[in-house]
Amino acid sequence: MDLKRVPLAALVLGSLGLIPFYLTALGVVLLDDPAQASFLLLIQLVYAAVIASFLGAVHWGLAMANLGWENQRRPDPARINDGGDGTPRVEPATRQMLASVGPALAGWSLLILFHLFRLGWLELIGFIALFWMIYNGDRRAVRFGLAPDWYLDLRLALTVLVSIPLLMSLLRLLA
Repeated sequence: MDLKRVPLAALVLGSLGLIPFYLTALGVVLLDDPAQASFLLLIQLVYAAVIASFLGAVHWGLAMANLGWENQRRPDPARINDGGDGTPRVEPATRQMLASVGPALAGWSLLILFHLFRLGWLELIGFIALFWMIYNGDRRAVRFGLAPDWYLDLRLALTVLVSIPLLMSLLRLLA
């Protein structure tokens, strides 16, 4: 990981995005009032869902601006599924767009779980796993040339730093 390769604006803005995670985690950990701590946990989970949606949307934007659109084949109805040049296939840009909606749907689902069951610990584990799955998708995007190389350095650092406050809240709930 070489954060020197990351453009300064991306590094600063990404770092600023960590502030709500840490402020809410500190509140969850330090507040003795269960109602206030629960409210801060909800705020933390909602923010996690927003950020997960944003990270998915990055891939939508990359796919739109990216390599791959000019290489998309238009299916020839006469040759559908014959294995030839007219066979439709999913190109990298299309796959990237499809994968980009997953984080939003997963975050939304985790918020519904929290609303229904108020477990907290399950949703926190879910968001930690979700952020690492998104990072894995980012790795694939960089490997296939669909995102800049420096993006992976930024995303690894931010994924680690996002996991910490979520883990802090989780440990407080399990204590």
